[in-house]
Amino acid sequence: MQDSLWIAEGYTQGNMIENYTMTWEIGSSSVVQTEGQSIIDRFTIVAYPRNRFPGYNSTFAVTEDQVVRVYIPDSGAVFDEVKTWDPIM
Repeated sequence: MQDSLWIAEGYTQGNMIENYTMTWEIGSSSVVQTEGQSIIDRFTIVAYPRNRFPGYNSTFAVTEDQVVRVYIPDSGAVFDEVKTWDPIM
């Protein structure tokens, strides 16, 4: 994602946000290629709190639509479907 300029150089899964662990998935939904490489046009970044006590910290995510979302279990959101989470902005 750094090569595609989605995130700045120097960031890793371990140092992006204090007290959180991050995961990300990237993909391409098109067959268009640039200089022999597929264009990354889909991604999901999820920040999981390291301390998972209820009410302590929330789980957040952002996708290619640039909407930051929070997972609230009682809201009807589906954990594996980030775009069902509540937007916070």
